[in-house]
Amino acid sequence: FIFFIITFILMKTRLLLSGLSSIGSLETGYLTYAKLASIPVVAGPFCSDAGNLAESSCSSVLSSAYSVIPVVNLPLTSVAFVGYSLVAILSALTFLKGKEATKNESQSPFDTILLALTSSMGTFSVYLLLVLSTVLHKSCSYCYLSSLLSISMAAVAWQGGIVSNKTKAFVVSTSSMICTTLASAALFYATSTLANTPPVSASTAPAAQILQSVKEAQQSPKAPPEVTQHSSPRAFVVSERLKNSNVCITLS
Repeated sequence: FIFFIITFILMKTRLLLSGLSSIGSLETGYLTYAKLASIPVVAGPFCSDAGNLAESSCSSVLSSAYSVIPVVNLPLTSVAFVGYSLVAILSALTFLKGKEATKNESQSPFDTILLALTSSMGTFSVYLLLVLSTVLHKSCSYCYLSSLLSISMAAVAWQGGIVSNKTKAFVVSTSSMICTTLASAALFYATSTLANTPPVSASTAPAAQILQSVKEAQQSPKAPPEVTQHSSPRAFVVSERLKNSNVCITLS
């Protein structure tokens, strides 16, 4: 009887994880498409300036430097889409398998992966909320929904006991949270550093100004030399001789 109760709880937990992750996959899939297609997202209820889609706070957040992985410019929404999709697939597989599970099969080999993945996604969502409130200072309904889904999945996976061994569950979830926290810190440092670095073209501005000055000096007409004294009679004679030889010299 206890075995059937545990199996029912696990099946319900995996079914709930599958539902939450499916919603997350739809949301992040839409945001990834909007990002790659460079189209403004539909403003949500918590998006300020919702009347102008291109300038709404949601569009501003999703197009900021913190919305991509630096250097490779990979949208974070695409990473989230992969994470949600994995949770949905693994949860569905273990749920279908759980319908015919025996006592020895009640613990799926994917349960540990599910716990680690949901713990990491929940932790990363906390990082994104911190960036949203302390760095960007903007509201974003899509960000709130994604964070709610991720944190809920982590809580369901832990409370649902998909990993029956509590010690193992604690080690897996804690390790995932620590690794994700370190990765988030590295991502924040890299993004902040690159966002505050001036463009490479700016470093060549002094050289460009010098070249421009030289070019202008070469193109500007040169003034004739200043006359400081009058020519002597002998110089006029020499000038006449040179003039007769088709050589022109101006004397004053």
